[in-house]
Amino acid sequence: MVALQARAFAQQGVGVLILDLFGTGDSAGDFKDATWSAWKDDVASAVMWLRQEGVERISLWGLRLGCLLAFDFARQRAKELEGLLFWQPVLDGRLAIDQFLRLQVAAGAIGRGGKETVQSLRLRLAAEEPLEIGGYEISPLLVHEIDHCSFLLLGMTEVNRVAWLEIRGVAKPIADLPVIERDVQLFPASQAIADDWRLSGCNLGIAQVSGSSFWQSRITEPMPELLSKTLGLWSSVSSPFQCSQPEGD
Repeated sequence: MVALQARAFAQQGVGVLILDLFGTGDSAGDFKDATWSAWKDDVASAVMWLRQEGVERISLWGLRLGCLLAFDFARQRAKELEGLLFWQPVLDGRLAIDQFLRLQVAAGAIGRGGKETVQSLRLRLAAEEPLEIGGYEISPLLVHEIDHCSFLLLGMTEVNRVAWLEIRGVAKPIADLPVIERDVQLFPASQAIADDWRLSGCNLGIAQVSGSSFWQSRITEPMPELLSKTLGLWSSVSSPFQCSQPEGD
C-alpha cells in the first residue's frame, strides 16, 4: 500500500523516499539490535541525503508506529520539516508494545511454570532478557525506548502542516464525503490530540476511510479511497514537496 501511495504521489510530482529502518526490510543489521535512537538517526540521515540532493522541502510520512517515530523526530527538528503525514498513527508506545507482547500470549507460549502473560513477558524484559515474538527478537532497550514515547508525552508539534488519516473497518464506504470534512471525528484519543493541535494554530487536516488493517496482512487488497483521500488531504494542508517516509508498526 505504501508503494502504491508513493507512485500516486510521484504522478502528482511529489517525490517519496521510502526507508527501511535499521534491522528491518532490506536494511543492514538485525532487528534484535535495533533501537529507537538508531531509527531516528536513520531518518536524520535520509533528511541529510535529500538536502544534499537539492531537495528543499521535506516532510515525514509515517504508518502506525512510524507516525510516532516521525513525530518524535519532528519534535526535535521541526524547523527542518514542512509537514507530517500520518496513516493510522500509534499514539502510545507502551500500549503498542503490550499489543505486540499479546502475540506471544495468544500463541500459547509456555514460560517458567505456566502460560506467559503480558506482565510476565515485561518482567523478563525488565531483567534485560531479549524476547522472540512472531519470529523477531526484540531487545529490552528498544522496548524501553518505545515505552517512554507517546503523543501525549511528546507534547505539541511545531510543524505547522499535518495530514492525519485513520482507517475504520465499516461495511460500506462513505463514498460521497468530500476529501476533507472539518467535522470528521477521529478515534477519541486521536481527536483530543487533534483538537489541541488545532488550538495551537496547526494546519491539521483529518480524514477517515473505510477498509481493512492492511499492515497486518501479507496480502493487501487495493484501497483506492485511501490513496485518493491521502492525495487530497495532503494538497489541502501544504504545497507539493518531497517526502521521506519512516515506516513501522
